[in-house]
Amino acid sequence: TWPLTLDAVVEEGEGMRLVESVVTPLTLVRGGEQVLHVRFSPTRAGAYPGALRVHSDEPGGERTAAQTGEGVVPLARVDAFDLPVDPPADLLFFVDQSWSMRDDQVALGTNFDAFIARIDTGTPNWRLLVVNSDNACNELGVIDRATPSYVGVFRSAVQSGGGTRTESGLMVIADALEQVGPGECNEGFLRDDALLHVVFVTDEIDQSPGPWEDYLARMQAVKSDPTLFRASAVAGPVPDGCTTLTNDAQPGRRYADVVTATEGVFLSICDAWSDSITLLADASIRRDVFGLTAPADPASVRVERNGMTATMGWRYDTERNAVVFEPSFAPREGEHVEVSYTEVLSCPE
Repeated sequence: TWPLTLDAVVEEGEGMRLVESVVTPLTLVRGGEQVLHVRFSPTRAGAYPGALRVHSDEPGGERTAAQTGEGVVPLARVDAFDLPVDPPADLLFFVDQSWSMRDDQVALGTNFDAFIARIDTGTPNWRLLVVNSDNACNELGVIDRATPSYVGVFRSAVQSGGGTRTESGLMVIADALEQVGPGECNEGFLRDDALLHVVFVTDEIDQSPGPWEDYLARMQAVKSDPTLFRASAVAGPVPDGCTTLTNDAQPGRRYADVVTATEGVFLSICDAWSDSITLLADASIRRDVFGLTAPADPASVRVERNGMTATMGWRYDTERNAVVFEPSFAPREGEHVEVSYTEVLSCPE
């Protein structure tokens, strides 16, 4: 008969308890419901039988729902990383083509020799693409060491393209990275094992529609290991932008958010390019984020480098489930890194 009055709700079973207590008596009308959450906290491996008992004024008096839990011993894991000698580096530049950017385009091209010289100290195995146009296709092709007069090609590329989306860098680059397959306009650029470093150069705010997080997810999706993606920016500093005799830059907040989320470098477009170019080059070849294969208990994480325990210069990032090294402590090419930890097990809903 309805309404139904519950006068007792009892959870029975080792390691099981109701998350929220039920205040009785509780009246339910026809079609009504009361959601209960049970927390299971095993202290040993093995099966845990349990039962939820509900007593009401229905003719049967009491109903019982059988429950079963299983305790599992957490797994000890070791993830190993061998950093290659001459690691591959894929660099993708977006350069705002609005008129206010002409002097910065020239400065970037002028400092390209120093940029590549710095990268060459870490690896000659670099590859570079410039994408500035609305169609998200590259300007002047893939550039590498085998490209004839590659310095001149780069200087021309950073002053090419543009269109109505020249201040929507996040959208253009997300679109570009989704056109790297066979027969597409950016074919032959992306390598699975390479660190992909995207560099945004602009004096404007990003005008891409929608949340910046959506564009970051699209860009990271092209890598099987999202920790092999990094974004940097040369833009107006947050929160106020900057002004010089040649620049009047708005704050690049959305670019700064993407940079922070990927351990990149954010540089002021009002600063000297000779200083910025070195930091951009270092970020292109530095591997300092190592994703783990399973969720880790933060207190259990241990790091070894070439067989020696590393006690400083790194942290465990729970959000990304990754070990992140400070730039000055980043492992070098040829190093062997091991991360040991206890896996955090999750119970199915």
